[in-house]
Amino acid sequence: MPVNLICATRGEAGWMGKPRGAVEEDLAQIRAAELEEAAAALAIGGVELWDYPDGGVSGIDAQGVTQRIWEQISKLHPKAVITFGPDGVYGHPDHIAIGACTDSAVNAHVRGRSSSDLPPCRRRSAHRTSTARPCACRGTESAHFPWS
Repeated sequence: MPVNLICATRGEAGWMGKPRGAVEEDLAQIRAAELEEAAAALAIGGVELWDYPDGGVSGIDAQGVTQRIWEQISKLHPKAVITFGPDGVYGHPDHIAIGACTDSAVNAHVRGRSSSDLPPCRRRSAHRTSTARPCACRGTESAHFPWS
């Protein structure tokens, strides 16, 4: 089964665990290389790295992000979509925002909405308990499993 990974930022603000001798200006390139290496080690066939600002995803146009995710779902026809749960794993605002936009995009796709008819991307409650929702994308059986 093909596996694709979309990463919304280049991790340029994540200075934790920096390689010895690295300078902050090189961090985006370092993180991108780390992502490519990890994807290769896990045999992930497709990696797409977007250029949203690390630490700033929650402040950008959520509808635009949702539409971009919807377009990827339409292009890739995944059997499953995995994203961050409402707590963003550890409360990271970028993770929370991307998870919410992904939820909106998947739900819109399942309901047959076009990219011009996407519902608003809503912030999720950290108390949501659902871990899976069945859906059908383009006539194939699919599941959306947000981490929670």
